[in-house]
Amino acid sequence: MTKPARNPSKNTHSKPYHLDHTDDSATAELWASYAPAPSDHDALQRYSVPPSAARVVPDGGLMPFEDDGTDWLVLPLHNARGTLTSLAFLSPQHGQPPRFATNAAKGGHVIGTPDKAQPLYLSNDPQTAFLIGRAGLACVWTVTPDTWSATERPAAKHGGNLAHVAKAWIKAGYQVAIPTPCDQADTMREWMHGIAATVLPTIGPLSFFDDDEVAAMLGELWRAHGPVMSAHPQTEDEQNARACEDQQTDGKLTRVFDHGGGRFEVRDDGLFFVDQDKDGNEYDRLLSPAIHVLAKTRTPTGTAWGRLLEWRDDDHRLHQWAMPLDLLQGDVTDVCKELAYRGASPSLIKRNRDLFITYLQVCPTHRRALCVERLGWHGGAFILPHGAIGHSDDMTVYQNPHGLESAFIQSGTAEQWRDHVAALAIGNSRLMFALSLAFAAPLAELAGEQSGGFHFRGGSSSGKSTALDLACSVWGSPRYKREWRATTNGLEALAALHNDCLLVLDELNQCEPKAIGQAVYMLANGQAKTRMNKTLSARASLTWRVLFLSAGEQGLSDLLAQAGQQIKAGQEIRLADIPADAGAGLGAFEQLHGTDDPSAFSVAIKDAAATHYGTVGMAWLNRVANDRPTLTSTLKAQIDHFTAQHVPAHASGQVQRVARRFALVAIAGELASQADLTGWPAGHATQAAARCFADWLLGFGGIGNHEERAIIEQVQAFIEAHGSSRFESMTADRERINNRVGYIRQVGNDAREYLIFPEQFKREVCKGFDYRQVSKVLLSRGILLGDGTRPNRLFRTPDSEKPVRMYAINSDQLFSDGYSGCNGYSIELESKKPVTSPVTAVVTTVTSPPTAPSNPPPVTTVTKAKTAMVTDKSPLKSRGVTVVTSVTTEKQLLIKKAANGYAGSDGFGTHPDQSKAQCSIHSGGELDL
Repeated sequence: MTKPARNPSKNTHSKPYHLDHTDDSATAELWASYAPAPSDHDALQRYSVPPSAARVVPDGGLMPFEDDGTDWLVLPLHNARGTLTSLAFLSPQHGQPPRFATNAAKGGHVIGTPDKAQPLYLSNDPQTAFLIGRAGLACVWTVTPDTWSATERPAAKHGGNLAHVAKAWIKAGYQVAIPTPCDQADTMREWMHGIAATVLPTIGPLSFFDDDEVAAMLGELWRAHGPVMSAHPQTEDEQNARACEDQQTDGKLTRVFDHGGGRFEVRDDGLFFVDQDKDGNEYDRLLSPAIHVLAKTRTPTGTAWGRLLEWRDDDHRLHQWAMPLDLLQGDVTDVCKELAYRGASPSLIKRNRDLFITYLQVCPTHRRALCVERLGWHGGAFILPHGAIGHSDDMTVYQNPHGLESAFIQSGTAEQWRDHVAALAIGNSRLMFALSLAFAAPLAELAGEQSGGFHFRGGSSSGKSTALDLACSVWGSPRYKREWRATTNGLEALAALHNDCLLVLDELNQCEPKAIGQAVYMLANGQAKTRMNKTLSARASLTWRVLFLSAGEQGLSDLLAQAGQQIKAGQEIRLADIPADAGAGLGAFEQLHGTDDPSAFSVAIKDAAATHYGTVGMAWLNRVANDRPTLTSTLKAQIDHFTAQHVPAHASGQVQRVARRFALVAIAGELASQADLTGWPAGHATQAAARCFADWLLGFGGIGNHEERAIIEQVQAFIEAHGSSRFESMTADRERINNRVGYIRQVGNDAREYLIFPEQFKREVCKGFDYRQVSKVLLSRGILLGDGTRPNRLFRTPDSEKPVRMYAINSDQLFSDGYSGCNGYSIELESKKPVTSPVTAVVTTVTSPPTAPSNPPPVTTVTKAKTAMVTDKSPLKSRGVTVVTSVTTEKQLLIKKAANGYAGSDGFGTHPDQSKAQCSIHSGGELDL
């Protein structure tokens, strides 16, 4: 068959050319018929392949499989005997795995010229393989789909192509070395169990190093771990030659250098100082285990200089420590204790210890490394405990004694997580929202959004902790989850260690009620308390940017009430309270995906999240790092679009601020779905976020300002509690009242006014608020009757011959339906199936109420209607749009917002009926995010 032309307008399809899987000559003929690869081929950059190593299929060329029009890049695969065994076809499209001429990966792509006297490096990562090749070393890329994090690790004789290639080259007489990041070295050793391949644990990704540095580092690792060293000890001449070579490494690992009439030598069995006795004879002083000085470290601001040290303990585990140099300027006991704690005990002899400290200070190295004390974004790179994702001009080292290395662990593949974990969230608004929030955490810095959190509130066994476990699976195992039960200092450390990541805190009820309010402020404000150091100057405070997810049987306001505190607006908007009950009678769930009951579904989620975790988070970070410039320029516009579509008109700035956080979650879920990490249909993440936002808005009390609502509620509560016990009638036959706060008088037939003494108004009615702010709010609502220039008025009272100033409360206006509960804004959710009719928004504007109740003017109502057809097909769209449908003349704003519920088969249940609410939300057409 002839290959279809690259021009998609041509249709010359026929059957593909099938290779005989046992005929290597057919593979060679196919390879010989292909054309040289153009230098601008997209797959070259994606796989870091040099153009000279690859070819492309020309128009009309033969193909070993049915062609779909992809512009394939072709690489030859050889076995250990040098025979061409197969061809690898690499797609320029992300997410599409390689295809092979013989339907399977046979052999590998050989880079350089293998030499049996030198190690042959194997890698299943193309960037690593070609970087090793550029360093002048022989390497084989196994060209397989991503099997590194497979849950079922194949045994050597049955395993993946990496194990088969390693066995073949070892059988041919080569010494095989597999460079692997330290955190994955143990797993790779399990893969190579029974195979005589040497795993070389590298400091970090090889992209950190220059080409010559890669060669020097791999050579050092091979000398430390390879079989040649133990089987064939070096002679004295070889050791001297090696020492001379190491002295000329120009800033690489320094093993030998002269100092003070002697010399320091870093050997495989320790760090020595070669000293001389009085007769000039040399002898060795053992200073410590073999400790290398890798680089000079400093912070991004050029302070806190130190040394990056590396060594191995007796279990052959690799350790690194960015040692601050200021620790060497006094008593060095702390340095020695830290090294001993990590398995590298210095000598106890004073002379030897002094020489050891000298070595740490004067060991020559010209490499530089940035030392950071928190994870997250540093420039264009995202720093993790064992490396970095993205581009960084400097080698960046994460150093913190209380790191989260155990939390950022992986199991399974990203595809397995998508199919077994993310799939369970479909149709479940709370679960989908929790996962979208996990993806949103690294985007907050790019979008310029502040820290903030969400809290799932619900009864025991309602599924809220299950949602937290699901969110944890994006970044690590269930151990990623932490508890609220911690001191404020402990929470500060946790927040700093989760910078630009998701912080998950369970059991809010375990937190001390008196401290929880300040803890929420601290987490969301992104900065620890300022403290003083030994020099009586301010110590540098920890800072962070986190999105945090919380759960508990009670909400924040309930816990504060237990401590006799009133929730503040800043706390309520920093920790958005979402009811865990989704309203379908299944707790936090709306679809059970084939299980019998919510309990069984919860167990299924927990089992899946405990089996597949961590890999999708790394895949997401790679995607975000690659697209960082684009995301930085588009995220804000997308957030603005979401809030414009989903936030009711006239909403307060507080509602807008929380809505932007919901918007970031929605966008992150959609972007992760576009990257094929979740398997969710387009628009579902937006629907889930909009549903949760509507439920939060219902609990928040509407679109008004929280402080204004709290003020009016407090005045209402005071009048309700003391209306007949602390207000004295102004009639002649009045009854004297002890502990009086003012008077009550009848105005007209039904209206009442409560006249309050100024000091009582400030101290009791306005307790907890600034009385000036209270006066301003009540005046603006027509509840407080001022004289036009002051918030109080002159009244003649039974106990005063002269008029006195009193604060006059209009009780009818205070307790009118328009201001009841939430300042006239109430919401009721009613889930209906979406319709395809035009979206109609009806907005009614109500004039301000009169300032005096005696002769109120008629209320004027202006109604405007707007009809719009929505046709845009953006992938970030929400179904089941809801809009403002009507506003009553009693100032009840009936809120109808976009995507407050799934329809029918989407799996969301209807929201519970709110019999006392004044507004209904209905489904409409489609709007784009």
